Amino acid sequence: MLTRKNTIIAIILFAVLLTGCYPVWGGNLTGRRVGVFTDSIGTDSYAGQEIDAALKPAYGELRYSHSGWRYDQLLPSADGLVGDPQDEQITVIELGTNDAIQIAGGTWTLDQAKTSIDRWMAEFPASACTVFVEPSTKTLNPKVNTAAQQIIDYLKSLTDTRIRLYDWPQAIQDLYNSDPSHPYPFVDGVHPTQPGQDMLAAGIRTTVDTCP
Repeated sequence: MLTRKNTIIAIILFAVLLTGCYPVWGGNLTGRRVGVFTDSIGTDSYAGQEIDAALKPAYGELRYSHSGWRYDQLLPSADGLVGDPQDEQITVIELGTNDAIQIAGGTWTLDQAKTSIDRWMAEFPASACTVFVEPSTKTLNPKVNTAAQQIIDYLKSLTDTRIRLYDWPQAIQDLYNSDPSHPYPFVDGVHPTQPGQDMLAAGIRTTVDTCP
C-alpha cells in the first residue's frame, strides 16, 4: 500500500534524479537548524552558495532548490527532506517569483498562491520561525511586479507570530537610493547578479538572526 510517507520519498527521489541535487544537513550542526527552500534564484548558479556561506557558520543548514517551481510545487519535497520536524527549527522560503510570473500569464491565480503559502505554514507547526523572502517587484515585466506585490501584501497581512519577512524589493530600492548609479542587480530581470546574490544572502542571514 502506498503510504503518504512513501509517496513523499518517491517525490524526493524523482526530484533528486531530475535536478542532480543531493541536499544534506551541513554547516554548524551544533547550532539551530535552518531548512532553506528556493526556486532557481537559490541554486548554485545564482545565490545558493552565497546563502550557504551566510548561514553555515552559525547554523545547521539544508538547502533545496528547484528551478521554475511555485510555492505549492516545492512543498512536498520540503516536507520529506526535513525529516523530524524538530530537526528544522527555522524555515526559509525563497519562492513566489514563479507564482507571480504565472499569475501575470494567466495560468495561476493569486488565490492559489495564497492557499500555497497557508499550506507551508500548516506543514511545519514545530518550526519556531518561518522566513519568507518577498519576491522581487523589480523585474522587467510590470504585470509580474504587480502580481509579486499582491503576494507580498498577503504575506504582510498574516498575523502568525512565527513569520519573518525579508523585504528584498526594499533592499534593492535602498541600494539605488544610496547610489543611483549602481548597476541593475539582476541578470535578466529575475536572477540576481553577484552583488544581488550577496545582498540576498546577507538579508536572509540578518532575518534568520531575528528568529526567537
